[in-house]
Amino acid sequence: MAISAIGGAEIVGITSATIALTGIVSSLLSLGEEAGVQRFVGACRGRGNSEGVANYFWSTVLFRIATFVPVGLAMIVLGLLGLPLRGLDDSMLFYAGVMVLLNTVAVFDDLLASHLETKPIFIGSIVGNAVKLSLGIGLVSLGWGWAGAVIGYIALTPAAFIVKLLPSLKLTRFKLRFDFQALRDVLKAGIAGWLPGMIAILGQQLGVLTLFGVKGASETGLYYASFAIMGVVIGIGGSILGLMMPVLSGMGDGRKRACWKAIKISLVLVTPLAFTLAAYLKYL
Repeated sequence: MAISAIGGAEIVGITSATIALTGIVSSLLSLGEEAGVQRFVGACRGRGNSEGVANYFWSTVLFRIATFVPVGLAMIVLGLLGLPLRGLDDSMLFYAGVMVLLNTVAVFDDLLASHLETKPIFIGSIVGNAVKLSLGIGLVSLGWGWAGAVIGYIALTPAAFIVKLLPSLKLTRFKLRFDFQALRDVLKAGIAGWLPGMIAILGQQLGVLTLFGVKGASETGLYYASFAIMGVVIGIGGSILGLMMPVLSGMGDGRKRACWKAIKISLVLVTPLAFTLAAYLKYL
């Protein structure tokens, strides 16, 4: 919203198209690892099996490095060589590649969530978004255009990761190991949720990219602003439901009751906001 007010909808449109490309590529590569890691790490935590936690976590980290890093580097090289994708210029491809590369560390959030260590995630989010807003808005104000907005967005990940790294290593230690069976379990558990999730991501992000190619950056910026507001509302409920995977995995009984309570809390928080937004235009 701030960047739209400072630089206009066009800057937001180009930025959102770059982020949409990043989201599609990262989601394709993830193969549902997030859900799989939370399930098995949460189960190992519930049994007090620290070795199992380390096996599942570091196996996933190494696999993520092996998939995200080459693809991210390939996108960066293509951008540097001036070989754009259809409708996206080479600079957008370059910055999207950098963000794909940085998304390698997203699995550390899953480790913390599986242990219900939400404080480092919260603090990291606050710090990362503070850096993103100040840097992005500052660069746009200085005339960097959409590149400044994207650089601000890129800065979020390393800033938040610095906050979350030490708490993560306290949980699992820095013991690199690769267990093929552990990785197989993670991917097998995650793939069931990955396919429908991928369909949803494609529906959302391809809409941004298609609008960018057909109507241009300004219309895409307006669309993305509405999309971002929706994301805030959904994220409030999702932040609660997202913690249910490790909780349920570590529970021996009472799963149905715990899950239903989380759903009710999410509905109580989200429903009033959703109806408020739906009725907002009536009062403009």
